[in-house]
Amino acid sequence: WDDVDETIEKAIESAMDRHRDLPSSYDIHYATGRWMRQNKRRPRDGGVVAVYADITEIKEREARYRQLLEALPDAVFIHVDEKIAFVNAAAVRLFGADNAAQLIGQSSFFLVPEEMWELHRTRREKTLSERTTLPPIEQTRLRLDGGVVEVETVATYIEWEGKPGYLGVMRDITQRKEIQRQAQIT
Repeated sequence: WDDVDETIEKAIESAMDRHRDLPSSYDIHYATGRWMRQNKRRPRDGGVVAVYADITEIKEREARYRQLLEALPDAVFIHVDEKIAFVNAAAVRLFGADNAAQLIGQSSFFLVPEEMWELHRTRREKTLSERTTLPPIEQTRLRLDGGVVEVETVATYIEWEGKPGYLGVMRDITQRKEIQRQAQIT
C-alpha cells in the first residue's frame, strides 16, 4: 500500500504544481489511448479556467512522423529554441553518442565547430524567419569523441510540438571527401 499511497501523493503534488504555476499546458495520456491537452490560466477574478482538448490525432500524427524520421538513413536533428529537441538513430551513430539523451537538450551549437557558428546561425535564422528550405551545403561537425565529420546538410522549417523549429538532415560525406582529396594528390 505504501507504493500506492506514494503514487497518489506524487500525482496530487504534480496536479497542484500545475495549478499554482499558471498559465500552464499539460498533455495527459489516458489508459484508453486517448490524449487530452489541459490548458489552465488565471482570469482577473483570481479563479482558474481549464480548457481540455482531445489531441489524440495530433499525437498519433507525431508518432508517425517520429517513426519516419527514425527510419531515415541520414542523421536528422530538430532544433527548437536553440536547443536540440530530437535526433534520430542515424544522428546518434554519426556523432558517436551512446543514445539520443546525450544530444537532446544540448545547445544547437554543441556539435558545430566555432568557425562555423555564424554560418549555422544565419542558416537557422533564415529558415525560421522565412519558413523555408535551404539548399544543401557541405560543412563539418564535431563528434563526441573529439573527431570531426564532414557532412552535407539541408535545413528546413518544421513545426515541432507546437513550436517553430529548424530541421537539419545531414549526410556523412567524410569518405567521399577523402576520395576526392586522394584523387587530387595523384
